[in-house]
Amino acid sequence: MPAEFPEGFVKYFDIDWKARTTVFKPGITIPVRPFPGTLAVGIDPDDPSPRKGGVKDDKLAPVSSLRPWKNGSNMDINELTEGSTIFIRCS
Repeated sequence: MPAEFPEGFVKYFDIDWKARTTVFKPGITIPVRPFPGTLAVGIDPDDPSPRKGGVKDDKLAPVSSLRPWKNGSNMDINELTEGSTIFIRCS
């Protein structure tokens, strides 16, 4: 919707951490369940993981976070909330 918001749009919400809710607008309260969008550990430089920009010859090129990988990366798992345990292979 870039034509409708050429300068972007940001809306801040006050979170009631005790109730785990926020008010979207008067009369509409929604539950808040924070989760990590990107969570990862470093990878072995010799790992043939996907590199940003398709770089193949530079072992230290940044790793893409566009999709999940064995080091975590862009998991976007909304069930991974407070109290969850995740195991990420480090080797």
